Amino acid sequence: MVPATGAVKNSSGELVGELLLWVSGGRLSALECSWYTDEAPTALPDPGDVTVAVEQ
Repeated sequence: MVPATGAVKNSSGELVGELLLWVSGGRLSALECSWYTDEAPTALPDPGDVTVAVEQ
């Protein structure tokens, strides 16, 4: 488990999705981009649109 979240917001600051990291055997095995909008994104979000919060 990766103790962090990656919230994706649009230019208006509205939450539109999240990035999920999947780890297997101590290594990154997948990166998933989920969305909360009606249409799926066609590309990964711009890094400036992602806010990472580390859980403590």
